[in-house]
Amino acid sequence: MMSPDLIASLVMVTRVMGEMQDEWWIIGSAAVALHGADPGPVADIDILLSERDASQLFPQLGIPIAPGGAHHQFASTVFGIWNDPPISVEFMAGLRVMRDSRMQDLQLHTRTPVTAGTVLVYVPTRPELEGMLRLFDRPKDAARLGALRLLD
Repeated sequence: MMSPDLIASLVMVTRVMGEMQDEWWIIGSAAVALHGADPGPVADIDILLSERDASQLFPQLGIPIAPGGAHHQFASTVFGIWNDPPISVEFMAGLRVMRDSRMQDLQLHTRTPVTAGTVLVYVPTRPELEGMLRLFDRPKDAARLGALRLLD
């Protein structure tokens, strides 16, 4: 079951994402929860969006347009945090992931609508989300993968 804070935050997300020109996705722990599994506490909501939409959205929300911070597994061309919702939202565009000793663009190929409370949000299909969690290959992603598998 999703927490009231998660649902309230997702309602706020849909309000700001409604004007976007390109597809966007919720990933990470919030996506696991939206698929009906228990990811544990959802500390933030991760959203993948296009650079074009980020350049439109960030100024509206007062978020500076900047590249993502240096991390040995991830990088993004644009990254920003929106702290107004009860659960903060991390927006990422141009996400790249370390794979086979080099950074590769993360390309999502599926998008499925999920109802959260009274709003519609978008996540990768379960198989693609599971593949993404395997690709990220962190302990918390393995736990999220295990939570999704419990749905079987």
